[in-house]
Amino acid sequence: MTIYYHDSQKTFHLQAGDSSYVMQVVNKGFLTHLYWRKKIKEYRFANRLQFTDRAFSGNPHPPENRTFSLDTLPQEFPVYGTTDYRAPIVQVQLEN
Repeated sequence: MTIYYHDSQKTFHLQAGDSSYVMQVVNKGFLTHLYWRKKIKEYRFANRLQFTDRAFSGNPHPPENRTFSLDTLPQEFPVYGTTDYRAPIVQVQLEN
């Protein structure tokens, strides 16, 4: 497996066999999914993430930035306790 990291775009491009997998770190640490298909030489952002006004969608940032929402972001590892109201990737229930 080959892993490329592009610091300027904050992307990870994994290549294995006949496939490529591309992820991007956005907005100070959220890992998002961009591409998983046939092997490509270079990811060119053909399906770039769209940040538009989300109005009433949950937002972990101050209200002046209404374009970012964890509720609509294709996250690689969504967790409980954020403003993403979808099912988290893992839940832990303690004995008590």
